[in-house]
Amino acid sequence: MSYPNINPLKNDKIIQSFLHKDICKKIIKEAESFGKWTINRHKQYPTTDIPIDNIKKLKKIKKNIITNTISLIKKNYNLECDSILDVYDLFVVKYSISGQRGLDIHRDQSEFSFIILLSDPNDFEGGGTYYDEEKLLINPDKQGTLVIHFGKKLHGGKNITKGTRYILTGFIKAESCKLMKPNEYDKLHNNKFFCNKRYYDFYWIGYNIKPIKILVKIINLEYRKNKLENIMKFINRLKIPNEITFTVEKYNANTGDKGTPYVNWEKFYDRKEIPIHIKSYYSRKITKGEIGCFNSHTDIIKSCNNTDYLLILEDDAEFDSDFVYRLNQAINELKDIHWDAIDFGGISVDKHNDIKITDSIVKKQNTFQAHCILYSSSGISKIKKINIDNNIIPYDDFLNAIRGIHYINELNNNKINFIMYHYYIKLSNQNSNGIHDTETNIESINIVNTPISTINDDYDLINWYKYSNVSDITLNHIKDLCIKANKCMWNFHILNINGSFVKQNIIDWKLPIDKTKKITIIISLEDNCSLEIFTNNIKKIDIQKNSIIFFPSYLMFKCTNSMIFYANGDTFK
Repeated sequence: MSYPNINPLKNDKIIQSFLHKDICKKIIKEAESFGKWTINRHKQYPTTDIPIDNIKKLKKIKKNIITNTISLIKKNYNLECDSILDVYDLFVVKYSISGQRGLDIHRDQSEFSFIILLSDPNDFEGGGTYYDEEKLLINPDKQGTLVIHFGKKLHGGKNITKGTRYILTGFIKAESCKLMKPNEYDKLHNNKFFCNKRYYDFYWIGYNIKPIKILVKIINLEYRKNKLENIMKFINRLKIPNEITFTVEKYNANTGDKGTPYVNWEKFYDRKEIPIHIKSYYSRKITKGEIGCFNSHTDIIKSCNNTDYLLILEDDAEFDSDFVYRLNQAINELKDIHWDAIDFGGISVDKHNDIKITDSIVKKQNTFQAHCILYSSSGISKIKKINIDNNIIPYDDFLNAIRGIHYINELNNNKINFIMYHYYIKLSNQNSNGIHDTETNIESINIVNTPISTINDDYDLINWYKYSNVSDITLNHIKDLCIKANKCMWNFHILNINGSFVKQNIIDWKLPIDKTKKITIIISLEDNCSLEIFTNNIKKIDIQKNSIIFFPSYLMFKCTNSMIFYANGDTFK
């Protein structure tokens, strides 16, 4: 099934014979006559080029090109007539065998870009514009052909193999009520994991929006006012369509003071059904904080009446400014498909491929994290019917269980038939430490001489600590450095350190936490080591020779050519 309002930004427009060949020849001639080719005008992806403004004899030609191109963009991308398009950079590019032959894959800074082939196709071989998403090469066979594309689309110039290829390239800024611009807080442009489609979705808001009401509940502990302030900053930055009523309310988080946990939860540790990289998650008793988190989510749902859509946010959720538009997009795409919940921030914990449901919605298997989930009235009704005061399990597991897909079959509740989908890409990250914020007294670690209420930095429990150029890499010195790092960052209770000076390669995500491991220690004695830590997303840590890096053992990691040690403390209670 396809979304009925197709996003026009994904389309490329090709206009053959946009410029007469005589005009193309004139532009080439005047450029070569001017002769002052630049090679570093564009910092990240420079081209051998001349700004057309520098060539005075092309002033009239430039005006006609801009006028006609802007008209075509407005028409083909469904922009309103009074939208403002500004060609802020127009330049002749020269690809030659003796000079620059092509251009690497990249995204432009512009909202729209265009390319006009100035050369006769018989004057060169190779070349063309390559679009990474479609694996498509557009190499016009007619001089003067115009190609227009959305600027954020991944593309590059294929190398020529013979001759010289001239093109005219233009970058366009656009101001339109159908286009969204990122604000300074949006992570979109700084995250290499975002795909073309995410860029299309972020920018295009031109489809019709039907009136809906969304009730938003933020789970927050009374003493965590800084977290409430932080998430409200994200919410206040949201761009919300006039048609959507977005009502935000705080919910005072439960602290785990009611209900009973699942008995012998830790017995699942040895079950072969559990993937090895998350086995340690089932090696301890359910904590009071996990009970509080479960109660908070389910209490909100049980108290919710006459609401079509309920969005529950944990107070460490973060999102881009277009988030409400994507909620609306997801609801619209599923208008003919039954659903109970849409998860916008869950992380897959198995190797199953996503199943495509609509253009933007997929079905995942087991997922962790429940910090940003939208419930329909149907989903609310189903959860209300479940007896959820006893045998409480972590809420992430609960959602997998009522979907009937949990690894542990006896946890599954197949009678509920709870249908949960996911957005095709994570729209919400969790600025979190991996331990539920509903802990009033964190039970999975001992924080020495540091009352939890004094911790005001959201990053206190997720950062890593690094020492560079360590000359003494012995067990005693590692222990000394670990004590210093722990005192600066986490104040975990530490008794001893163990590990191996044998190099290891961890190529699959490893979650080392068990009943005693508190801190993971990665040591590099060579320059060819690598380290990745999964916090809110994948973080590559710079790890040079003779470096030692410390981070909490509840963070998953991968590494190569590294020695691994662990700092251990008292058994988790």
